[in-house]
Amino acid sequence: MDSDFLDTTRKAMRYVREFDSAFLQVGVDPGNITAMGNNPITDFPIGGKHIVEVEFKDVKPGEVRNVFFGEGIVDFDACFRALSDIGYQSFMAAEMWANDDPAYHPNIYKAREFLKAKMADY
Repeated sequence: MDSDFLDTTRKAMRYVREFDSAFLQVGVDPGNITAMGNNPITDFPIGGKHIVEVEFKDVKPGEVRNVFFGEGIVDFDACFRALSDIGYQSFMAAEMWANDDPAYHPNIYKAREFLKAKMADY
């Protein structure tokens, strides 16, 4: 979802409807949707029950990798609220990048705690 080809749930749903297969569903990435200038909050309802995976990360304008959670422009509270509003109760992942430096490893736990705190109210 980080190219114009498939940067919104709306575009993905076109293929879900066209192929009409239970095996073709939608995974969303609020970070990529935001980075591409779109609004995940208004985009999620279009996918509704066809959304089977959410991959969370944070982004900054022009920067879609290595932005730590809470340091970018993704509105995580609004994303969790929107997912709750459509009844989403499935797989969620934290997108992070491999870093062999052991000093980086505590960031994995920080990301987990950040996301758990954000989803706690929804």
